[in-house]
Amino acid sequence: MKTHRCRRGEKEKRRRGWERICNDIILSRLKDELDQINRRDTRRVVGVKYRCPFSDSAGSLCFNQMKLTNDDDVRTMFSVFGQHNTRGPIELDAS
Repeated sequence: MKTHRCRRGEKEKRRRGWERICNDIILSRLKDELDQINRRDTRRVVGVKYRCPFSDSAGSLCFNQMKLTNDDDVRTMFSVFGQHNTRGPIELDAS
């Protein structure tokens, strides 16, 4: 699941698995939004992981999986995203 905050081409992005979400969303609402993407699947989203970017000691961009467990984690996700990448998607893994 990739999320994006841009309004252009919304229908095309939804077909490709993109969804627009607000950056002040709480975790329970984020899970609800993710549930709506594939309505035919009756399973509910119970876990969300964020592909979190960080710079290593050499300055290379690396990624960790950050499990979102509360609303503070969601705020941290948007904060980290804003620091490392002002364009492109936020990559999430929902289970």
